[in-house]
Amino acid sequence: MIGGDEMKLIVRDGSGFVQCEWSGDLARCYDSWVLKVGSEVRVYGEIRSMSGGVDRSVLKADYWELVGGEPGDTPGKPPK
Repeated sequence: MIGGDEMKLIVRDGSGFVQCEWSGDLARCYDSWVLKVGSEVRVYGEIRSMSGGVDRSVLKADYWELVGGEPGDTPGKPPK
């Protein structure tokens, strides 16, 4: 989900899925706008519990980076 000042992303890690959230300048950068399904990201932050039951948590990002585009993307090629 992309919004002006907030971004939420479901990522798959080694143990399952986790919701990541970031806001402010982290959400307004260029890489936020070129994310695609299958993109590889690295997210740093704090995992917090969410209400709603067991195994519900969110990663509040302090920093994130786009490591690679989706499979088949050409490095340095602008998005369509």
